[in-house]
Formats: sequence, C-alpha cells, structure tokens
Amino acid sequence: MKAEYDFSKAKRAKDVPHLAKLQATASKGKTRVTIYLDDSILESFRLRAEAEGRGYQTLINEALKQVPANSNPVTEDVVRRIIREELHPACMTNAIEPVQQLGPREREVLRLLAEGGTLPEIAKRLDIAPRTVEIHRRNIMQKLGLHDIASLTKYAVRNELTYI
Repeated sequence: MKAEYDFSKAKRAKDVPHLAKLQATASKGKTRVTIYLDDSILESFRLRAEAEGRGYQTLINEALKQVPANSNPVTEDVVRRIIREELHPACMTNAIEPVQQLGPREREVLRLLAEGGTLPEIAKRLDIAPRTVEIHRRNIMQKLGLHDIASLTKYAVRNELTYI
C-alpha cells in the first residue's frame, strides 16, 4: 500500500473540532429514513399535496407522526388486515385476464411467488431449475400484463390462488 493511502494514524472525526461539531449537531433533531412506497400511494400523496398547496413529503412526514410512539407493534394479523383492505379496492380497478390463461405449473409458481418464495426456494420445492422458475415468472407476468411481484401477489389473492 502506498504511504499516502495509509490512514492508520489519522485522527478520528471526534478529534477534529469542526467534524466533531458536525457530528454533535447531526445526531440531534432529524434522522434520514428511506422508505419504499407503492406508486399508487405516492401518487395519492402528491395529488393531495397539490390540492392543499403543500409538499407531498411533508404530508408523508405528518402521516408518520400520527402513529404514536408508544403504540402496539404491528403484528402479522394487522398486516394481513391492512393488505386485505388495500387489495380490495386495488383489485377492482385492475382489468386483468382470467387465471385460466395460466397452466397448472404457472399457477403453482404464481402461488409460491405470492407467498414470498424466492426463485431458488421455489425451484427446490418444485424440483426444477431456478432458471425455469424465472422463465415461468416472466411468462406469467407477460400473460397477465403485470410488471412486479406486488401485482402478482394482488392477482393471486384476488383469484384465490393464495391467502394472506
């Protein structure tokens, strides 16, 4: 290693006054959080924000603040209930071709994907190659006009291939 790249004797940020000050102020007040939201949820926040003349990120922050800090943790039953409530209106708006378009193996792969199985897990369970599962997944998405696993899950629940 070149001597110029050796930082073993370098000062720590806490020992450099201006960096220590930055660390002290950065830890107070705000924390950066990354969340993933469905496009439909994000769009609803954007539309509401536009109507109210506010920023959509502000509305998301306010929604997060409404959850009390001492509230009960989210249980599996609560998540299932919320998903069912969200799926019902979402499924009504999607005009998707019938499940009979899929072959028996494709329906099985769809069910396992909707239940959260990974390609290697599904391949092992069905005693087929992971690449074959991937091809089934691609064919299912193409036949149904869907583009992500969340949409496949909604479709599977709606068509009673699985239950959440």
